[in-house]
Amino acid sequence: MTTATHRERSATVRILPGFLAALLVATLAGGCAAAPATATAASSPGASEGGATLVPGSSPVSATPTVGGSSAAATASAVPPASPAATSFRCTEKRGKTTDYSYRSKAAGTTVRYRVYVPPCYASSGKRFPYVVLMHGSDKDQTEWTRLMKADRAIEAGIANGTLPPMILVMPGGGDLANTRIFTPGRSYENVVLNEIIPTVEKRFCTWGNRAGREIGGISRGGFWAFLMAFRHLDMFSAVGGHSPFFHPDNAPAAYNPLDLAEKLAFSAWKPPRIWVDRGKDDYAEPGITPFIAALKKGKIPGTYKLYPTGRHEVSYWASHVPAYLAFYGKSWPKSYGALPACET
Repeated sequence: MTTATHRERSATVRILPGFLAALLVATLAGGCAAAPATATAASSPGASEGGATLVPGSSPVSATPTVGGSSAAATASAVPPASPAATSFRCTEKRGKTTDYSYRSKAAGTTVRYRVYVPPCYASSGKRFPYVVLMHGSDKDQTEWTRLMKADRAIEAGIANGTLPPMILVMPGGGDLANTRIFTPGRSYENVVLNEIIPTVEKRFCTWGNRAGREIGGISRGGFWAFLMAFRHLDMFSAVGGHSPFFHPDNAPAAYNPLDLAEKLAFSAWKPPRIWVDRGKDDYAEPGITPFIAALKKGKIPGTYKLYPTGRHEVSYWASHVPAYLAFYGKSWPKSYGALPACET
């Protein structure tokens, strides 16, 4: 119904007796309200395990890259209430859905791929979900967390036994750009994730769309990027994790290097993000991890720092600890679907 038609019919109502006028106004108001609708996201070639459900009325966007101290990204979704009111909902589905997407990146100058996992009952619950951006290692791609480490199956098991909250996983593909030392504003991998992928995801999916419901983490080189982004954009992420994160003095200039950023962190406006760093006993990334943790401890920045008695810099080590990683990311989020805010446009 157009606005003009609505106004015309309301004008007609004013000449009717009071009771009938009130009744007709109420009926028309209901007819003019937009009813929520859902659509199925088109998967790129090679999409696995079915499609994902869009935010009602949404479409993918491509944000103009602007990386700075206070990020302009991730403002697409409505901010949920600070304490969402509980509503009754019981999820009977056992599996979530994983879908692959691709787009032409202005920042990267090439096609960028990313994978999104949504938990069971994402579409049927009518809820908004918190999410984690999980980045892969230097020789892998956006499929590593689900294909090799089975993070999707771990979430489903955790939801079923009540140990993990329902959450969305966003897994960007790094390609060549993530392995380069390009930090020029508008051309870096930081820009791809913060100003292209995150705004698109928050427009396409029912996410919380605020710092409390957004976290980031990564493996090896992905851990480097996770801490770079979290420490440079304190307004963006409520938690950051690095699983055998690979740090080195030559990885980046001081303004972008987590080793330097860890020594200069200041939290005047923002509560420090929750921090997790882990490695196995025989991890070759230890020479960078040890001074990084030391800098955080020196600055009295709280965190969870895990040294496991066994483990090397390899997928089998990370896969064995995926449930612990997800428990860290999901610690502050509700385990009940009913406690999640409603997905409303």
